Amino acid sequence: MAKTKTRKLYLKDNIVKILLLIIVVWFFGMLAVNQMRSNLVQTEEIKTTLLEQADSGYGLLSGPETALLAPADGDLVPTMPEGTRVRKGNAVFSVNGSIVYASEAGYVSYQIDGLEGITDLNAICSTDLAARYAAQQEQEEAASAAVVGGAVCAKLVNTFDDSYLYVTAERTDYIASIEVDQKIPVRLVDLDYEVQAKVSEVLDAADGARYLKLKVSDVKETVFQQRIYKVELPYDRLSAIAVPVGALVEKDGQQGVYYLQKGFVFWNPVTVGQTREEEGLVIIEEGLENGDMIVTTPHLVREGENIKF
Repeated sequence: MAKTKTRKLYLKDNIVKILLLIIVVWFFGMLAVNQMRSNLVQTEEIKTTLLEQADSGYGLLSGPETALLAPADGDLVPTMPEGTRVRKGNAVFSVNGSIVYASEAGYVSYQIDGLEGITDLNAICSTDLAARYAAQQEQEEAASAAVVGGAVCAKLVNTFDDSYLYVTAERTDYIASIEVDQKIPVRLVDLDYEVQAKVSEVLDAADGARYLKLKVSDVKETVFQQRIYKVELPYDRLSAIAVPVGALVEKDGQQGVYYLQKGFVFWNPVTVGQTREEEGLVIIEEGLENGDMIVTTPHLVREGENIKF
């Protein structure tokens, strides 16, 4: 009888221990799962953003240029490297010991493409600027390059006078709406540098492209380190608060977002405006302010939950 009672107590103790172990494992397992889920939760601080549409193309940058000719056949040896500003009379390069001097002040460039001195919009843009851009990226520096006497092998660019950007782009609705004398922003993608330009001439090409001759002024000198650029022509600009479309959470027929306050998740109703499909964003007209922290992965959180990062 005593053995039976002892056995029952032993079994009872074991069951209690097993249950406690299961509870402990479950508890720490849930902590681990919640920590892993918290690590996957993505948040974003709300701030006013400049939204825009942009069409792309290619542009050749050309300023007032003075050609420098090789004095003889042989290897060109630069005295002044690409991008150096020289004064009139400075030595620029030599060929077989014959030195070529700057005939005027300017910015030294060895990027010779056969379009020097040409200002005709169709003549420049019809040469396939996209292909020229690709070839430009593969070019090696002209140091110790063989040249032929009398050939143009360098040039001096006057960066202080007005320069022109000859652009070819697909004739989209926006590009087709551009008119002479209009002022438009242009972004040089390679430098992430934006300039204001005045449209001097437009020309519709037979292949569906549109050519633009854009006058640019007061640009930084480093833009002349490259001849042809990828360009973007931005339009429909708007400063607004916008959130990823996936951050929206509908509740009782009302759109909202989850936002964080002292680490806790709360649902906040918002008034949505225009959806910018290309950017994957939706404009928020009311309900959020700069500095608010929202959850952009709402499927990973629950309202009232404490998120630890």
